[in-house]
Order: sequence, then structure tokens, then C-alpha cells
Amino acid sequence: MKPYKIVNSDRKNKVKIIDKNTVHRSSLLVSEIPQSNVEISMLNHFLVKRNIKNVTCKITAIDSNGNILDNKSFELDKPQVYVFSLSKIFQNGNTYNVEFFSSYDLFVPFPAVIINYVGKNFISQVHAYNRILNDVFENDVVNKVKVDECCIDLNNFEETFFILCSGNNELDDEIKLKATTQGVVFTDSHKFSMKRFHSRKFDVSSMLNNIKINNWDGHLTISQPYQELFYGRLLIGQRYKDGAFSANHSYYDSSRTEEYWEGSKISYRLYPYLNGFENRVNIYPICSPSNLEYFIDLFNNEGSIIKSYSLGNLISPSDKFIKHLVNIEGVKENDIVSFGLKAITLDGKMPTRVTHQTVYGKGKIKCSINSSLHNENIFRNPKYGTFTWGEIILGNEYNTILSLSAGLLPSDFQSKYDVELSIFSINGLIIEKKFIINGGSCLNLDMNEFIDNSASNNSHNYYWYTAVSKLQGLTAYTISWNIKSNHCSGEHSF
Repeated sequence: MKPYKIVNSDRKNKVKIIDKNTVHRSSLLVSEIPQSNVEISMLNHFLVKRNIKNVTCKITAIDSNGNILDNKSFELDKPQVYVFSLSKIFQNGNTYNVEFFSSYDLFVPFPAVIINYVGKNFISQVHAYNRILNDVFENDVVNKVKVDECCIDLNNFEETFFILCSGNNELDDEIKLKATTQGVVFTDSHKFSMKRFHSRKFDVSSMLNNIKINNWDGHLTISQPYQELFYGRLLIGQRYKDGAFSANHSYYDSSRTEEYWEGSKISYRLYPYLNGFENRVNIYPICSPSNLEYFIDLFNNEGSIIKSYSLGNLISPSDKFIKHLVNIEGVKENDIVSFGLKAITLDGKMPTRVTHQTVYGKGKIKCSINSSLHNENIFRNPKYGTFTWGEIILGNEYNTILSLSAGLLPSDFQSKYDVELSIFSINGLIIEKKFIINGGSCLNLDMNEFIDNSASNNSHNYYWYTAVSKLQGLTAYTISWNIKSNHCSGEHSF
């Protein structure tokens, strides 16, 4: 894990010295998952956002023995959506190394790419989450602090699984697991061997077969082996009875590291409230050692709070956690367009990372979006407003709600956001529209009513949006679902 204060400092330095620590290779690793085809989708943000016209995408397919099957290169030279169906382009691939190269500064080593797992009546989205590092100097910083991976939900309604990737070298090691449920903690370990550049699926039920509790609900923490020159998160999935799954990347358990912001300012973030959906937050005791109290604020379309209440406190580390369905008792659901999650410190220490999950569902597979609360200490370039972008799934079998959230912190909520929304397809720019959104509120757009997809006979198509404002703090979220099964998937914007 790269300490967050270093991440924050790098943002400041990148603005001040533009020709220092330039990035010329940006990459991700992609895994195959049984019973699905894997596709990657991206807006050519190198061109659309940074005006970089010279970018090559090289995709290398690797088999289960760590050997190259094939590779292909593609020039990215148009302001459009690019889609690569990896399972169809290559045969018998286990893992794919996707790399972007340019003589110009790509700015960040992680590209804004969404990985889509497509199966019967479901698509599961996850943004790029692991990669081969560029050099030993990057390794010194990125792997500076060893932490466990967490926020892996457990219940007896779906099968929980995770995907582990190996990097440049073979692995002969073990995975350590800790399951916390109903105040009881179970631990176990699992020895394994893997070839280099390999992806392997692990079913948690078979690894934790000593758990004999009925109707249990909890979460899992995993300690994975350290890998040199590799940034490796886990891909976590919940598989439903019909074989469909929803997957997301894991995130850091920082409860054994101490990193705090100076002062005790609140941490906060605004999220869309979706009428007709289950709206939930899951919070785990994984912050740097602390005692935080959490609150929910419900906002209307004017950006005014119509209800506020406490979720109680959560001590990190501990064996407690919060899984909370947003409480709308006493208010009309149609009046709510957004909710804010707030954390205040009860011991004077505000961790730099206050991570959690926002969960949206329509009754079947739910989508889980990994998020972190914002803080006034986090650097935002005063010279610029907001440029944010992300993926939309739309077709004969899919619909998406795009939510534009106006502001991150309560200090942002006093302003009105003039937003320019653009929609891109594989053919380029297709829609441009302007909106005014009250700070503290969300504009929730039904994409089936916004984009004319009637000429397509495909079950799904990938569109991408950009949302631009002169004000800072504009964020966006997409929640997609299969019209037949109601299986959901979702992502935050880049």
C-alpha cells in the first residue's frame, strides 16, 4: 500500500512540476472467470482529456502455465469508446496483460479501463485493480506498507469467491483468512502454488468449511503473499444460485497502520439515493486505529437536508461492523435524491482512508461500489474544476442510471453546479447536454430515456460519459441492471 499522504503529495507535485516523474507505460492485468466472457471497455481518455494522440494498446494473452499465447496491438487515435472482447479475440487465455504506451506523459500508471464479465442475464463491472509495476523505484513506494485485503462480504445466500493473480514470478506460499460473523472470529490458512501471470479462483465456503453457523452474515479479511514488482488487489465476487455474480476489487485493511490527517475535520461524501432500489452502506473496522461516529444525511432536489441521523460509532480495529439500509422513515422517498455519509472522530484522530461500500440492488445480485470519504486535507487543484468520466451499459437486456453528484464536502453544497454532459459510443461523440444541479443533490438520469439505442439489436452496448464543471467536487456513479433478472452492477467515475 502506498501511504495516502504520499499520494496526496504526488498530486500537488505533479501540478507544480509537469516534467518530473513522467509516466510512459500504463497497464492492468485481467483475469478470466469461469461461466463468463471478459471484455474491457474504455473511453480514449488519453485523447479526450489530455489530448495525447500517440497511444498504443498492447494486449498479451497468457496461458495457465505462464506462457504467451498471443498478443495484438491497437492504435488509439480517435475520441471514441474502445471495446476489446478478450475471450473472443484470444483462445484459452487465463490472464491478459493490457499495456498502454506513449512517448507523451500518460500521467497515471493505472488506465481508466472497466473490466466487464458477461454471462447469462448479468454483467459484472470492475475498474482496473492490479498491474505489473513499471520499475523497482515504483515498487519501493507502492509496496512500502504491507496490509491485508478486506471488505469481502459473507452470507449464506450467495457463494463468495475471490480471484488471486500472480505477477512476474511463480508463487509457492499461503493465504491467511479471517472471517468475522455474529461476534465470532474464524481463522484459517491455505497453501497453494501458482505459475507466473496466473489467475486462480478460490471458493470461500470450501476454504472455511469449519464455519457451521446458519443464517450468518459477516465479512472476510485475507492476507495474501507479497509479490515484488506487482500491485495486486483481489477480485471479490458474490455468486448467485443461477451462476450470475457481481464482483469488485478488495481494499486495504489499514487497522494496523497509523496515518492521520492533521486536525480533526470531518470526512464526508455524497452519494445518489435511487428510488425503487435498495440503498445501503457497509462499513468495516479497517481504518487506522480510531473511534469514528458515522451519520447519514438525506437531501432533496434543492440540496437541503430533510433528515439526519447517527449510525453509531465504530472502533478500528475491532470485530464489529455496520451494514445499514438507508433509513427513510418519516420522509417521502420521492423527495430524496442523495444521501451523505459523514464521519467524525471521537478520539481526535481522523484516518486518511475512511473506506466503505455503497450497495444498490433491485432484489437479486446487488452491486457494491468501493468508496472513501473525502476530507478538506485532500488536495484539489484550485486552477481547475472537475472532469470525471465512466462507463454506461445499455442494450436490449440492460439499462443504467447515471447519477451526477454535486459536491463532495458540505462546503461544496452552497453552490450550483453547471455541468456539461457528453456521451460517447464506439462511433464517437453522440450527445452533448447541459444541466444545472444544486449542490448537495444528485441528478439521476435513466439512460434508456436519455440515449436512443433502438437501432441496436445487441443485448448490451458500452457507452461512456464525461461530466465537466468549473466547480470542484462533481462525482458520478452508474448502476446497471439486467432487465430480465434484475442482477445489478455499478461503478464510480474516474
